[in-house]
Amino acid sequence: MWTILRVMSGDIWEPPLNRPVLPGEAGSDDERYLSTEELPTLQNGSGEWVHRDELLFQVVHQFSELRLRLASSHAGTAAVLVGES
Repeated sequence: MWTILRVMSGDIWEPPLNRPVLPGEAGSDDERYLSTEELPTLQNGSGEWVHRDELLFQVVHQFSELRLRLASSHAGTAAVLVGES
């Protein structure tokens, strides 16, 4: 169980463990935070595929874009840290 301390007031807030605390319609906080219900809408449906491997192509390239975004974020942080030293 995790506890979040409110530094300003000194109160302790414990989220309910039997239901999500993040806004949204998904069943869990993980699903809400990661937008897992939206992910399938980012690919074409099977009726739109020109080739049977199209879904694989889309998913692999979307994953590559996300990895590049992560690498760019890390490179930016590294550049700031190098600049501070």
